[in-house]
Amino acid sequence: MQRVPKVVGAHASFHGEGQGELTIVAVAEVPTTGWSNGILAARRYIATPADGIQDFGFYATPPAGRVIKLEMQLFAELTVSLDIANYWRRGEALKGIRIHSESNDVEADIEEARSANMMAEGMPLPGPFPWARGHSSSIHGGDIPFSLSYGGDVASQFACLSRVGKTLRVYHTGDLLTDDYKPSRVSIELNPTT
Repeated sequence: MQRVPKVVGAHASFHGEGQGELTIVAVAEVPTTGWSNGILAARRYIATPADGIQDFGFYATPPAGRVIKLEMQLFAELTVSLDIANYWRRGEALKGIRIHSESNDVEADIEEARSANMMAEGMPLPGPFPWARGHSSSIHGGDIPFSLSYGGDVASQFACLSRVGKTLRVYHTGDLLTDDYKPSRVSIELNPTT
C-alpha cells in the first residue's frame, strides 16, 4: 500500500450524543485504473495537537500489471465509536479531520448529524435529510437518498458510486422508517409523482 497521489474531498459527521459514531469519507484522485482498497489510517500523537484536528493518511493498493491512463476517483470510509467532546482527554474535543495524500491535504470540520424524528400516522419524514445537503466540497455517505442529482461535482459522483456493495432499503413516500443511521445502507425513495 502507498499514499494516494491526491486527495480531493473529505467529509466527517458525528452521530449520537456523548459516545457516538464518527463517519469519515475521503475521495482521492488517481491517474490510472487499477487502484483499490482505499483506507484511512489515523496518525498517533505524543501530545495533543494545538488545532485539535486528527490527521489521517489516505492509503491504497496501487495497480499491478496493465492500466489505462484515466483520472479516476477512489473512496475510503471509516466509522469509529468515540466520545467527540473528550477525544484528546477530558474536556478536549475533536475539532476536525485532515486527510493527507502524497501531494496535498484536505481538512473538514465535523458536522453533527441531526436525527429526523418520525411523524405519526405514516406521514412522511421531515426534510431535508441531513445527509442530503450536498455541496461540492463535501461527500455524504450512509443513507444517501436516490433522488440526488448526478452532476460533475465530487459529491454527486460519490452518491452514484456509493451504492455498490451496500444494503438497499427501498420505500415509498410516506412509509414509516426507522430512525437509525447505517453507513452500509443506501435508501431509495419511490415517489409516484417524480
